[in-house]
Amino acid sequence: MTKLIITIFLIAIINSVAEFFLPWWILAIVCFAICYVAKLTTKQSFFAGFLGISMSWLILILLKDISNHHILSTRLANLFSFGGNYFLFILVNVLIGGFVGGLSGLCGKAFQFANNSKEFN
Repeated sequence: MTKLIITIFLIAIINSVAEFFLPWWILAIVCFAICYVAKLTTKQSFFAGFLGISMSWLILILLKDISNHHILSTRLANLFSFGGNYFLFILVNVLIGGFVGGLSGLCGKAFQFANNSKEFN
């Protein structure tokens, strides 16, 4: 259990730092690499990627969104037909990032399994 919590926070911290300097899709590489090294179970790998990226994106979005009084997120919510509901727009963004992170963590676990399998050696 502690390995899972450490992995979640490690993904969130490394992703938050990496996204300041690199493109958004670096999250997939971060989740893949950390879940490959962490040697978690399949479910734990998915949830570590999902929760780590969700936390990271939620914090980064709120830091930028609260400082400009939700102006940009409200306009984007109108653009994407959320009826100006910036909370729903933020929730959808966090879920999309979480699923990308979760699937990347799952791929890291699958790659670890493939490297340790007898058929691939």
